[in-house]
Amino acid sequence: VPTKSILHTSKVPLSCGVSFLDFGGRSGPSSVYTILDRLRPGKVIIVHASAACTEELRKFCARKVCGEANVRAPDVGEAVEASSDSNIYRVALQTELAQSLQFVHVPPLAGPAGGTLTGGYDVAYLDALLSIPAGAKIPKLVMAPAGAAGNASKPFALIPKVKDILYRLKERLENAESFKCELQAGQLTINGAVIVRRSGSRMVLEGGVCKEYAVVRRHLLALHHVL
Repeated sequence: VPTKSILHTSKVPLSCGVSFLDFGGRSGPSSVYTILDRLRPGKVIIVHASAACTEELRKFCARKVCGEANVRAPDVGEAVEASSDSNIYRVALQTELAQSLQFVHVPPLAGPAGGTLTGGYDVAYLDALLSIPAGAKIPKLVMAPAGAAGNASKPFALIPKVKDILYRLKERLENAESFKCELQAGQLTINGAVIVRRSGSRMVLEGGVCKEYAVVRRHLLALHHVL
């Protein structure tokens, strides 16, 4: 097929304006105040500003955002505790007290598709006295004197074996609810309607919607503590 190519160059004038957009991401004082006032962060740490601007912003945050105790303006090179959890308290442990602790490993919960999540954590119970040595910034926990009245009931006990939990659950249901319970092959059957068994590191409650299910669930949860 015969073809022919023609090349032609044309100049097309642009009938539009060209503007400069600053994408630096910086905000003026009024914008910063508006952002902080709307976000209301729990803690504010002010860095990278002149001394006058830093102090002005610190006063604004202390007055309208998060309070005097939750705003910091550290000097260059000063370390700041930036933990987001405000319920953490730092204490020092007496050497003898730390050596006397008996930790119990709490395994992780079972993951999806029957897998196991990695991790877990260790917990220990202690009965001690809180002291604040002169000139110290961190309070110290020391061993309670012999014979001192401690906590009558511990917040948690050693993690019992699954079989022990089933025995205790069986005893509670028989005595408190007069339920007929049968413990066999690592599973507890209650009134022929509800089954409690172990699956990995979890306790599984099986059964239909009935009175026994709600009662057994309540007693089972009572045997566990949130650590």
